Parts: sequence; structure tokens; C-alpha cells
Amino acid sequence: MDPKVLVQCREHAIKNRIQYRLRELENLPADLPAEVKTKALIEQKALKLLEYQRRVREEVTAEMKKGIAHETATGQNPYKKAKKLAAKDTPSTEKEMQLQRDKDNRERQLKQQRKDFVESVINQTRAFKEHHRNHALKVTS
Repeated sequence: MDPKVLVQCREHAIKNRIQYRLRELENLPADLPAEVKTKALIEQKALKLLEYQRRVREEVTAEMKKGIAHETATGQNPYKKAKKLAAKDTPSTEKEMQLQRDKDNRERQLKQQRKDFVESVINQTRAFKEHHRNHALKVTS
């Protein structure tokens, strides 16, 4: 069988199970204890957010791939084996040393940009979770 068809079948089955569970949660009896109702509401909201979470993950992955592609396109030096420098290979002029410092600064800036991006994604995720946690508490109160 074709692997793509298998993946599509699996995704379809999962989607059907999620929809079935959502219908179950929406049709719960009204005389349930408050704790059970709260857990059911949390589960219902989590199931409704699955598609949104998948899209966010895909966007983050795409952005990370762009960064990696940009890094590899700008130079293969990080992936090459470093050779040992002999005395004759060391930079002998100030100009060569300045070029090396500039190159190191550019690499440091790229690393910092990637780090900042990942930190911003993590902070956004925390804020997202906190917002929905607070909203769920307000709804149940």
C-alpha cells in the first residue's frame, strides 16, 4: 500500500475519533459533579485547539528550516572539519585578523537571532497557555 494513503487513512480515523469524543463531551448529562464538568470542559477545549496547535507547529518548523537553509547557503564552513593551523598559516596582518573578527561577529549575530526567535516562540506559547488557562478558569467560575 502507498504510505501516503496510509497516513491519510490514519489522520481521517483520528479526526473521526476526535469528533466523536467532542460530541460525547457536548452531550454529557447536566447532573454531573462540578469537578467532572470542569475536566470535560478542559478536554473539549483542548480537542478544539488541536488543529490550531498543528498549524502553529508547522509554521515554527517552516521558519526554523528557513533559518537552517539560510545558514547553510551562506557558508559551509561550520560543517567542514577544522584543520590545525601551522605557524605559517596564522594570520600575519591586522587586516586578516579584522576579517576573522568580522566573520565571528556575523556568526554570533546569526546565532543570537535564532536564539531570540526560539525564545519568542517559547514566550508566545507560555502566554497562549496562560491566557487559555485563565479563560478556562473564568468560564468555570
